[in-house]
Amino acid sequence: MKVQDVMTRSPATCLLQDSLHTAAQKLWERDCGCLPVVDPDGRPIAMLTDRDVCMAAWSQGLPLHEMQVATAMSRQLVSCRLQEETSAVASRMAKHGVRRLPVLDADGILVGIVSLNDLAALARRQPALGSVATVDALVVLLAVSQPRPCDSATAAAVTTNATTTTNATATTNHADPVIPRPEVAKTAAPAASA
Repeated sequence: MKVQDVMTRSPATCLLQDSLHTAAQKLWERDCGCLPVVDPDGRPIAMLTDRDVCMAAWSQGLPLHEMQVATAMSRQLVSCRLQEETSAVASRMAKHGVRRLPVLDADGILVGIVSLNDLAALARRQPALGSVATVDALVVLLAVSQPRPCDSATAAAVTTNATTTTNATATTNHADPVIPRPEVAKTAAPAASA
């Protein structure tokens, strides 16, 4: 099966200079876990995940509207092409420990995203491919579920920076507005935790 047969087409994107608030809003409204960061010509240059946004907010101690995508995005881009086999893409995802890959056309323009969810859906839809597709999805799931290695010096530096920043801004309310998803706009927004 080819990537073009299982990918999500026309994904939401963001730009380097976009605020993390804008990116988080797109993540919420499109109910997705990542946004390709594209140049003005639509060529992906990085990925931004919901986790990247969260960790930037925690480690930098600033409100999302004061931080740009460039401060939080991945520094390494792993991608695939429309005509690649899903098994090759699953191997690449597992090797790099990622759940999603941007899909590029022959000119390097973003045309979609293929995800672990797409691989799992393929395994479910195609019983004849079930064993191969299921193994592919499970290999990726296992790879991305492993804890990332982190040396103690890096962890201590990040924790100290985040704690210092949080203590310095504890008396100021920098809360970003809660923006309900369109499909749940009539329900109450979740209460902020203290």
